[in-house]
Amino acid sequence: MTPDTIPQYGEAILIMYSRSAPAIVGSHSTCESWNRLYKLDNLYLDLSLKIDGSGPLLMGKLLTPNPLEGRVRLVAENQEVLQDAELGAMRAWHFRVPAGGVCRLEMHLGGHSFVVRSLDIP
Repeated sequence: MTPDTIPQYGEAILIMYSRSAPAIVGSHSTCESWNRLYKLDNLYLDLSLKIDGSGPLLMGKLLTPNPLEGRVRLVAENQEVLQDAELGAMRAWHFRVPAGGVCRLEMHLGGHSFVVRSLDIP
């Protein structure tokens, strides 16, 4: 990529974080689930990680009163794109994610790009 084609990312600001108690799925004790609320300029991102029998599930929803189009990508530490989704009218998505690691979430919303770094996946 040339410098003029590298997207400039705004940083998502974490404003709320909660963690649930460890859950037991099947006969295994799993790591904790979490919920986070981020501020991205004039909108909010509600992000949750839930653990169920199929593994970790990352769910997100952009909270804004205005119509919004864009894409969301989940990227591994090695820069591999793990998941990619287009934002629909509900502005929500969910990704099955691999257990054990740290990822980042990239959002391309109209002319703006945002990143949520250091998403811990138990």
